[in-house]
Amino acid sequence: MATPTDPPVVTVERSFESPADVVWASLTRPEILAEWFRDGAQAEVRPGGVLRDTAGDAGEFLEVEEPRRLVLSWKRVEGDPARLVFEIGADGARTTLKVQLSALPSEKECVRQAEFWHWAIDSLESFLKSGFGIPYEPWREMQAELHRRAAVKSATEAAEERKEAGVVLAPLAEAPVMASASRPVTKKLPPKAPPKSKPAAKKNPAKRPAVKKPKARGAKRGRRPKR
Repeated sequence: MATPTDPPVVTVERSFESPADVVWASLTRPEILAEWFRDGAQAEVRPGGVLRDTAGDAGEFLEVEEPRRLVLSWKRVEGDPARLVFEIGADGARTTLKVQLSALPSEKECVRQAEFWHWAIDSLESFLKSGFGIPYEPWREMQAELHRRAAVKSATEAAEERKEAGVVLAPLAEAPVMASASRPVTKKLPPKAPPKSKPAAKKNPAKRPAVKKPKARGAKRGRRPKR
């Protein structure tokens, strides 16, 4: 059981229709990593081997259990090393992936890494379905809109909307500007009608369009999220 003194941990889990060996290859083969994660990534998948990307992040493989488990000592460009674990499992006919990042230095860094890995796994899911990853920028714009909607809708309504759209709400390091979730949004009153004229009719507030997933494109086209 976690205690208040335990270091923060990031956990992201997802289920795919793809078989385990395809998910494994997506995590370990550089030419596939380039499609959904990092262009130019280098990976030598063996204990003592290195995973490195063009952004400067790098990790050393500590455990390799094909095709089920990868453990790395993950080092960000700035910051202390963390422990990164990928676990591939089965859920009936589907394949599950659990990503866990531990030994993070602070809660703030925990949120930043949670945002990053939610994007990464959403991009991987898109790649497994369509052959294309999701660039970071449109993904974050979609997430900001989901947070705004969650602030003005009931939890049930917001969850149903995300389920229908097939998207997952991710934590964001910098929360978007939004109305308080505890109060309804205040409608603006119409302007006062001029003397001896018919009062102006109230207009119904515009209905927000349905949430849409960002269009899948090569992940290498999107810029790396700021750390």
